[in-house]
Amino acid sequence: PRLLAHLAEGRRAAMVRQGRVFLAEGNAEHLLGALDKFLPRLSLAAPSAADNMLVLTLLAAAAAAWATGLSPTLIAAGLETFEPLQGSPRVVPAAQKNSESGAPGSVNA
Repeated sequence: PRLLAHLAEGRRAAMVRQGRVFLAEGNAEHLLGALDKFLPRLSLAAPSAADNMLVLTLLAAAAAAWATGLSPTLIAAGLETFEPLQGSPRVVPAAQKNSESGAPGSVNA
């Protein structure tokens, strides 16, 4: 309901629906592509906390790129060719304490 109200005001959103990534503004939607096209190693059947973080990061990147004026076509091309760096941030489950920061549920490099 909040997302629908946000879009009804003519605002923008990046979202995943039925395994596909969209950019939306008001009633207009731009399909970027299938989520597994951008994140091929993602487990859609049983997503982990790390999988969820990857999806949120992908949506944030798409929204930021769109806010700078890039076209949905160019954003989709960038997402499709993106490869994470080795040792990129990982999610530490809240139940597991991180000895480096001492903060459960934190993101670490």
